[in-house]
Amino acid sequence: MKKLPKSLYDRVKISLEKGNEFLDGDRSDRALEEFERALGFIPEPRDDYEVTYEVLAAIGDVHWFNEDFEKALETFESAQKIFGAAHQHYQPFLLLRIGQCCYELEDEERARTLLKMGLEAIGADLFEEEDPKYLELVS
Repeated sequence: MKKLPKSLYDRVKISLEKGNEFLDGDRSDRALEEFERALGFIPEPRDDYEVTYEVLAAIGDVHWFNEDFEKALETFESAQKIFGAAHQHYQPFLLLRIGQCCYELEDEERARTLLKMGLEAIGADLFEEEDPKYLELVS
């Protein structure tokens, strides 16, 4: 995996911070703009840069909060592919979100598998701010 030059990395981080502020303020439209701006700072092929997974996870969160579970799933899976290539394991937050998307898209078997992997990696803390139905699925 490549690292971005510091100047580009700083731009990406600033856009991620702004996007998160918008998302926290229930401004998902503006959050998505900032996250897409962050993605635009990353040169092609973007999959070569580890920071891309962070940006994709943020974009996936916008889709998640907007209940566009198909787009969220696709974006989170792309983020996990990049993270996995860099670290040879799963990122627990991404397991959570991918599992939740599968649950909402009525793929309960896959949801259970992924949520259980997240639970085993971090424990119940991963589910702390989530709807209890996801933890109940694997408990």
